[in-house]
Amino acid sequence: MQFLNKEFERAVREKLKLGVQDKPVCRVEVDRLAFIPGRTEQLSFITGSVQEVKSIERRWIESGETVANAQDMAFPVVGYSLSDVSSHWRTKDRPTHRGIDIACPMETPVVAAWSGTVIKVDDGPKAVQQPAGIQVQIQHANGVVTKYFHLRYVKCQVGQKVQQGQVIGLSGNSGHVMSSGKEITGSYDDPDSLRAKGYGAHLHFEIWVDGKDIDPYPYLSGAKKMYNDSTNTGSVVEEGNVDVVKGAIVLTEAFDSANWYQKSQYKADPGLQYITTIDKTTVPSDPALRFDFKPSDDTAGGAVWGFDVTLTLSTPVVLVTDFSSDMSGNGAFRVKVDGKTLVRFTSGQGVGKIISTGDKYIPGRGNTTIRFEVYWNGSTPMTFLLHSFKIQEVSEVSEFSNLTAGLNKENGLGYWVEEEVSDIMLNTRRETVDIQVGSFVYMDTLTLDNVVSINMNENFEQEASELTLVLANPDGFYSPDYNPALFPENYMETPFSYQINGATIGVLSENTPIRVYLGYGVNMMRVFTGLIDKVDINSNDSTITVTCRNMYKRIMEKVLTEDLTYPRDLGHEQIVDVSPNKTDYESLDRTRKIVYKAQQYGQQFGIDYKLILAIAQAETQMGTTGAGREESGGYICGYGVYGPNNAESWAAGIDRQCYYVAKRIREALGDRPITREAIAYLQKGGDKGTAYRYNSSPVWVDNVWEAYSQMIPNNPVYTTQYFTTTGGGVTPSFEDYTEKAKASKLWLKSAIVHDLVDKAGLIGWRVTSEDLAYPDVVIEESYLIEASQATGKVIVAAPDKEGQFIEKDIESIPTVNGWLNPFVQPPTRFESYKYKINDCIRELMQDTNYRSYCDRYGTYRLEKIRYTGNCVAYFTENENLVMVGKSIDFSRGRSHLVIYDDQGQYENFIDPEILAELKGEVRSAVVNVPWARTKKQKADVARRMFWDLKRLCRTMQVVIPGNPALDILDLIYIYSPNTATRGYFTIKGIRTSYSVEGGYSQILDLTWINSGAVIGS
Repeated sequence: MQFLNKEFERAVREKLKLGVQDKPVCRVEVDRLAFIPGRTEQLSFITGSVQEVKSIERRWIESGETVANAQDMAFPVVGYSLSDVSSHWRTKDRPTHRGIDIACPMETPVVAAWSGTVIKVDDGPKAVQQPAGIQVQIQHANGVVTKYFHLRYVKCQVGQKVQQGQVIGLSGNSGHVMSSGKEITGSYDDPDSLRAKGYGAHLHFEIWVDGKDIDPYPYLSGAKKMYNDSTNTGSVVEEGNVDVVKGAIVLTEAFDSANWYQKSQYKADPGLQYITTIDKTTVPSDPALRFDFKPSDDTAGGAVWGFDVTLTLSTPVVLVTDFSSDMSGNGAFRVKVDGKTLVRFTSGQGVGKIISTGDKYIPGRGNTTIRFEVYWNGSTPMTFLLHSFKIQEVSEVSEFSNLTAGLNKENGLGYWVEEEVSDIMLNTRRETVDIQVGSFVYMDTLTLDNVVSINMNENFEQEASELTLVLANPDGFYSPDYNPALFPENYMETPFSYQINGATIGVLSENTPIRVYLGYGVNMMRVFTGLIDKVDINSNDSTITVTCRNMYKRIMEKVLTEDLTYPRDLGHEQIVDVSPNKTDYESLDRTRKIVYKAQQYGQQFGIDYKLILAIAQAETQMGTTGAGREESGGYICGYGVYGPNNAESWAAGIDRQCYYVAKRIREALGDRPITREAIAYLQKGGDKGTAYRYNSSPVWVDNVWEAYSQMIPNNPVYTTQYFTTTGGGVTPSFEDYTEKAKASKLWLKSAIVHDLVDKAGLIGWRVTSEDLAYPDVVIEESYLIEASQATGKVIVAAPDKEGQFIEKDIESIPTVNGWLNPFVQPPTRFESYKYKINDCIRELMQDTNYRSYCDRYGTYRLEKIRYTGNCVAYFTENENLVMVGKSIDFSRGRSHLVIYDDQGQYENFIDPEILAELKGEVRSAVVNVPWARTKKQKADVARRMFWDLKRLCRTMQVVIPGNPALDILDLIYIYSPNTATRGYFTIKGIRTSYSVEGGYSQILDLTWINSGAVIGS
């Protein structure tokens, strides 16, 4: 919209010549809010947080033994045992099952497996519907966390110290629970629901060590135990104790590969590989390096076998080692550091009964050699299994003290704690915290009777309309920081500021609800409902300027503080990094991130990841040129790029590029070996057909083949292994989720928007009687009619139940042409602190013919754009039309559109109006819209795009006396002989101006209505 200068506006106001009977009036209302302490908000976030401070002994053994301090597990369900386990950890049928299920009736006592501290409790009103349901998590020693899901009740609280065997809750069936193949639904408040009747009741129990889930079964069976630090007997050389926190992992070894000894840091004794085996049977979830010793002439004098690990250490580390053995005085297990004995065990608890050494401190003194060795006296048989070892950096804590804690005695509000923490290591991890934020509740409504002027801007492209309000502010009466106690000489109290916890809070301050009414005489209409953004105070003219946005501000400002997944339990379906050295992806440089993601999705789809890298090299020099550059969107493999400034946003970034290319390779080539001929076949579309041609360059095949066969395999950066296949490999990523049965329960786009709007706080915010007369949300359930439709279920918003959702058959509403076919969203994840609600809605509704906005009454609306409708007002020259101006510029116009879907099918569309404006010139644009799979869907996309083009290419601006009833996209009639204008136009922008002196006027930005037909091929 072209904004007019002040002088022109003054001339317009004079020309309006409004009569006395039509004197413009306004009313502005603001809500005064009272603060109520007590509300808790739970935030989940990635943080650098202080880990457990641990006291470690600095000791070397001269003689004597090391004794392990083991703690058996308490079975987590009272009165039940391993025979009641109904589903195990990560089985073939449930590869993403991170724990075990223990079948038990409703409200059976659940106890803490070991002693520890409760770190999470989720028993809020929404917990019953969340995937894990009502849950408790407990932190134990040495990085061990236990999790208890699907509870009915919780009997502990965050921060509480619990003892082993202490009851922490009662079992139930909350969350995502199945029974006889059927999902349990309903609430405990409905006695007729499956949930209330107790179907599917069980405890889901998990054990996590250092942020990774492990199999609980060996702990439940007694094969594994949790260990505190071991102690030493006999003569020791003591260096004292040191308090540390754990940091990065330097090296781990799980002996899950027969070639473990080939790592560069290792030096095995000659022949060690021939006398040892990799044992994966004794404790299935814990492979081990197995030594079997039997008497023979060759070993009559005993034997010592082992290997060295050489590292360059710049910081101190701790070493923890797990082993099992049937040795009993006939041998020993020793760990030595630079020749000094760190631990020495001479007895075990039996093969498969794992013993842990606990954390053993090793100073960081440059080059360090750690030797693991097994001694056997040669007399009686002995078996020894070395299950794993881990070396982890530590940082010493020089000071860690709580200074003061107690109630604030001045005002009695809240509990305060001051603590000083210095010289400790911070680790990045996901935390959940409950913050006491209190609540602001409605108290009363105040009317501003000192309005000087109002300016409001609304535009089709704007996500939130904006309003600026100028008030007379004598003696600072309306100032948000006004305190009458500081100005007793004025003798003036004000309702526009008040005290909270000793701070002055103004009514006219950010997020205060505000409503504006405009009209004539006694007839006023609400034109704005929103929230205050900022306040500017000017002493020269004693005014206060209040800047506001409508209720869409909440959607624009709300940052996700939790991961949102659709379907709800999508978060459990993620690829797991199973490399020997678990990789921190964010710490990698950009090239290594590409390699990491290529390997991740190469394993998922069963293809050679080097072909992904070769395509990235051929297309964008591994993301360093063209659209592959990070600032250009990161289209490293050229996927979804059709030309300069023409790329699909859904394919942007390293992750999605590697995913879609891996998927395309699998679909196009199947199980074919990678040859030059196979790459040529891929370029032409492969098994998917010529509509899926990857690239048309005549040298593309040669470039890819050269990179694949020569450069990629010979560069150590590209051959670094971040993922290794163990067992069933890695779990499918969320994009692959559509191939699973849960894909039959997809969410409607409209239902996801409904959920997001609820998260933004636009449901349930109304308090005044007038506001309560309007709905919070109006969302059109998007649908199309097709000739056929696959069966399945979708998640839709429950009618008349804000913020609730139900399952519905897609084909439940038959029509003569087929079924109502809702726009469904493929499985989707929005990560916390990376998205605002507005970003999520944009991503969902892009390319659809829907408009997302808040209306004048604060109602959120997601509505289909209607290009024609009834005329709402007539404006003619010399009556109620003050000025007319036109602008026509079709230099950016496109008369021909080709709409592709994700199946490679396309339709052609011509707009006769644009074609006529271009004098018959066919200007084309190709657009990929994955979801538009029918001709009608493609026609809707084309119609919206043609409308947008014409809206930008031809504009008319008129000035009229203020009309409070007008809205964006209204159809009005304009008659102006002086500009040869006579016809119907659509409003695409409104600028409203009101002042006491100048009256009430509006500048309308218009476009021609969409009268031309879209002609498809």
